[in-house]
Amino acid sequence: MSVITVGSKVEFTNSDDWAHHVYSFSKAKRFDVTVAAHTASKPVVFDKPGVIVIGCNIHDRMLSYIYVHEEGSAIKTDKSGIVKLSGLAAGDYTVSAWHPLLFSKRKTPKTDVSMGEADVVESALVVTLKKPKKKKKYNPYKY
Repeated sequence: MSVITVGSKVEFTNSDDWAHHVYSFSKAKRFDVTVAAHTASKPVVFDKPGVIVIGCNIHDRMLSYIYVHEEGSAIKTDKSGIVKLSGLAAGDYTVSAWHPLLFSKRKTPKTDVSMGEADVVESALVVTLKKPKKKKKYNPYKY
């Protein structure tokens, strides 16, 4: 999962011994690039906001996401789901969350936060996630 702004360029780097065919059919950016072993792709420019789902045509288990944002700030949480915002001017803000396993893709979890001049504000945003699908194990003897 990566978070970038509109207009950012991304190179897809391949650090292993196999080629990868990296692609996305997402509305915000459609592309496909082949990345040879131990090389990087030409930069891909992400010129529209949205969630980009990225797969590998050669390795189906490889999946990645890029969240491209346009206005305000977007920050990726740490491993425990916490984010710290600093340097914000006094005012009212709306904080929203995105995760690939959000229970509802249409209803974005949001909360409003008001900042004073020298305030430190704590706020919690609870999201409901779907259970990830279990991957099927390959059984060459099952007919």
